[in-house]
Amino acid sequence: MERITRTDVEKFLKSTLNAKGSADLLLNSNANLFTSGALDSFGLMEVILMLEEKFNVSIPAEMFDDRRFQEIRTLPDVIVDLYYDR
Repeated sequence: MERITRTDVEKFLKSTLNAKGSADLLLNSNANLFTSGALDSFGLMEVILMLEEKFNVSIPAEMFDDRRFQEIRTLPDVIVDLYYDR
C-alpha cells in the first residue's frame, strides 16, 4: 500500500484549485471552499471526485457539512484519515 501524507493531499489540492482559477483562495487557509465563493456546488463536487479518485478514498456525503472538510487547512487531514481508515 502506497503511503500518502498531508503534504501529498495539500499539494494536490493547491494544484487543483490553481487549475480552477481559485489561487487567491489559497492565501487564506481558513477559507471555506464553498462559502468563500471560490467554488460553486458543482466545482466543489468536482474537487471531491478528484480527491476520491486520486487518493482512492470514499468521502461520505455527511462530511460535506463538516467544516474540517470544507477548509483548505483541515481538508488534507480528513483525506489522510479516510485513506488510512478504509
